[in-house]
Amino acid sequence: MDNKYELIRLAIKRIRQLINEKEKMGLTGSDEKLTSIALREIRQGKLKTQIFVEEK
Repeated sequence: MDNKYELIRLAIKRIRQLINEKEKMGLTGSDEKLTSIALREIRQGKLKTQIFVEEK
């Protein structure tokens, strides 16, 4: 990702999703931080900025 601000924005949105879905995803007993999960998903290409369209 070329823009560090876009990276941060995408990571924050994904972290918020993970917080809302952590029980459903089985993350309640995990020692891994949500930030690490979000950044790994971005690095692996699982998340794209087009997924997170701003709702106005």
